[in-house]
Amino acid sequence: MNDVNKEMATVSDEYAYVAFNMGMQTKSSVAGQQTSIAETETISNVTFFLFENGKVVGSATAGEGDAYQATRILTKANGSKKVFAIVNLSTETQKRLLSYSTENEVRTAALDESDMNALVKVGEGSVEVVDGVASTPSKYNGEYPTATASITVSQRTARIEISKLTVFYADGCTKYPVTLTGISLKNQNLAGQVEGIASSANYNSDNTQTINETKEISDKTVEFESVSTKTFYTFANETSVEDSKTALVLHFSINGKAYDREIKIKHIDTEKVEAGYIYRLTINAKVQSNDVESAVECHILDWNYNEINLGDIYAK
Repeated sequence: MNDVNKEMATVSDEYAYVAFNMGMQTKSSVAGQQTSIAETETISNVTFFLFENGKVVGSATAGEGDAYQATRILTKANGSKKVFAIVNLSTETQKRLLSYSTENEVRTAALDESDMNALVKVGEGSVEVVDGVASTPSKYNGEYPTATASITVSQRTARIEISKLTVFYADGCTKYPVTLTGISLKNQNLAGQVEGIASSANYNSDNTQTINETKEISDKTVEFESVSTKTFYTFANETSVEDSKTALVLHFSINGKAYDREIKIKHIDTEKVEAGYIYRLTINAKVQSNDVESAVECHILDWNYNEINLGDIYAK
C-alpha cells in the first residue's frame, strides 16, 4: 500500500472522546444501613483504562479530588468498550499497570501495602462509542464528540474497628485496675489484587497500636473510650488455615500481669474478611480469678452494630 492509501485508510477511522462520571459505593448487608467515613472517600489519583476484545485500547490518569472530571481518552468510535477505574494506586503500582497491554493483566495485577494504606478502590462500566469524526488524530485540530461512561468504585480493602469496649469484674474477684495497653491485628493481609484475592498472602502481625488507658473498676461496667480512634485496614483474607485467619488482639495488663485476648473476624457466619466491608465490633470482657476459660462469641454483620462477648480475662 502506498503512502496515499495509508493516509486514506487512517482517515476513514472515526474517533471520539470517552469522559467519566464516577461515584463510590459502600456495601451493606442490611438495606439502608451504610457508613460514610471521610478518609475512605478521599481520591488522591485515578487510573482509567478502556478495554476492547481483551486488549487495553486506551488509558489515562488524573490527580486528586475531582480532577478526573476533566479526563478524556481519545478512541475509535467503533462500538461498545469496557471502562475500568482504579483509585488511589501507589506511584509504582500505577506505573506498572500502565505498562500492561491486556485486560487480564490489569484485572489480576498485584496490589501491595502502599495501595492498601492509600485505600485503593476499583470499579468498571461500559460505554457505547458510535458517533465520531473521521480524521487523523495527530493532524486534526477540531473537536471530537464525547461519550460519557459512568463508573462506581468500591473499596478493595476491609476496615476493622472497635466501636465500644467494656470491662467488668466477676463477683468476688479482687478489683485491680485494668490497663488496656494496646490492640493489634493478627494476620493483616498486605497482599491484594485489583480483582479477586491474591494467590499468595503476605501476613503481618507487627502492627500494635499503643493505648495504655487504665480504668479503676468497681461494681459497674467500665468503658475504654480510646479504642474508638483505632482502626486497621487489610486486604481480603478467606483462608481456611486456622493459624492464618485474621483476628483482632486486645492487650491487657492486670495487677502487673499481661493478658492477650484474640477475636477472629467473622463475615456473617464464616471466619474470614472480605474486601469492601467495615467490621465494627462492640466487645464485652469479664475479669475473673478462676482458671475456667469461657468460649468467645463473635457475631459480625457488615456495616452494622454488633456485640461480641469476649469471654473471661483471668487475673490471679
